[in-house]
Parts: sequence; structure tokens; C-alpha cells
Amino acid sequence: MAGKVTFEVLDAKALEARKKALDEAYEKACKEAAEGSKPAKPIVTVLKSGITDKAKAEAEAARCKEEYEKKLKEKQGAT
Repeated sequence: MAGKVTFEVLDAKALEARKKALDEAYEKACKEAAEGSKPAKPIVTVLKSGITDKAKAEAEAARCKEEYEKKLKEKQGAT
């Protein structure tokens, strides 16, 4: 809701639970928001699927996070 970006390794069951929890938190935040203001809707993006080895999945998440942060810094430097 606050524009936070996270990179996580989740199995299919945990992914569905995370989506449900985010949707519930969003609905609650919308009800509590001041008139005329609305929180940002959470977005869940699966970057890679089908990785069965947890260590490989964690390494891929770290790589994606590093790439994201690099692009974010480049964007901030351009403005």
C-alpha cells in the first residue's frame, strides 16, 4: 500500500496465501482511507516459476532485486 517493492521466494500455496492477505489488507486500507484518497492496489508479479531448488530460487530473487535496484538508481540519477 505504501509503494514498497519486495522480492520473495514462495511456493504456489504460499503465493496464493500472500495474494489473499494483500487483497484483504488493501480492502481494509480502502475502508480506513480518508474520503477522496485511496491506497495503491498491491501488485504481485511472478518473475520466474518452476524453480524447484530453493537455493537457486533465492539466488534468482537476489539477482532480480539487484537488477531492480540498479535500474531504480539509474532512473533517479536521470531525474
